[in-house]
Amino acid sequence: MLTFTTAQTGTSLTDVIDEARALIDERPFAWPFSSAETSNHFIARLAADRATRDRAYTLAYDVYSAHGYAKNDHGRLVWPYDAEPSTLTLLIEDDASAAVATATLAYRAQSGLPADRLFPGEMAALRARGRTVVEVCRLCIADGHRHDRAILLRLINLLYIHAACIGHADDAVIEVHPCRARWYMRNLGFEQLGGQRACPSVGGQPTVLLRCDLAHYARRMGTAAHESAGLLYPEFYPWLEEGLIAEALARNASPMPAEEAAWFGIARVPTPSIAMDPAAAKGASEALDGTRATHRHAAGERRRAVG
Repeated sequence: MLTFTTAQTGTSLTDVIDEARALIDERPFAWPFSSAETSNHFIARLAADRATRDRAYTLAYDVYSAHGYAKNDHGRLVWPYDAEPSTLTLLIEDDASAAVATATLAYRAQSGLPADRLFPGEMAALRARGRTVVEVCRLCIADGHRHDRAILLRLINLLYIHAACIGHADDAVIEVHPCRARWYMRNLGFEQLGGQRACPSVGGQPTVLLRCDLAHYARRMGTAAHESAGLLYPEFYPWLEEGLIAEALARNASPMPAEEAAWFGIARVPTPSIAMDPAAAKGASEALDGTRATHRHAAGERRRAVG
């Protein structure tokens, strides 16, 4: 993970920013991070081609089927929303390049979001208030890494960045087992909408719908840990790195082409894609350049003072 607290490493902020710029220009999107608890190293990848998507869908199937939630003949967990141009899927790899986690962010399609099937009233109520809603779907972590909190933290962090900075969403929703709902509510400020339902997509297991106001996330980003009542937001990427990640995600977006959708067995119904606001992309780039110039100027002033 890139950090902007350089006193401990001896690395200048300018060098860190230049490294981040190199990551932005790299294709495909690959963002490294580490776990403080286990010292394991990971890379977050954007599933933007058939091979990476296939690995994400296969991992999701393996995790779901191991718990009795899925069963099919092709060994992948694929949904119609995967072919939507604005859908985002992430794949986390460990330092041996093994797939260890995946998650998908679905924007509204012509057929609606997955949550519209079980929670139509709750979803309609949000939209009636003019809210733009996105859904976190198919969030899976391999059993050997389920207790490494850095993976879940970074998955959620990256999805939030895309939803807020690129998708301009107001709310993020997620369907989870009731026993896991408390974690999302305690650590990320989600609230429950409606009651418990039986979800046919996971073998009739109980599920509840949770909602997070992304404005709440944005407000918490700049607060100190002791002011955030146990929420994980202070551990998210800082604002500058968030802007860099948003720019990188936007540059590397690659909607699923029709022939790939057919290969995965999806009947694609095109809908408008979600593109990063040009002004937002320009602002992220200008912030990066401005910060670099400021620190170079400050370094020059220090050298003149010493001389």
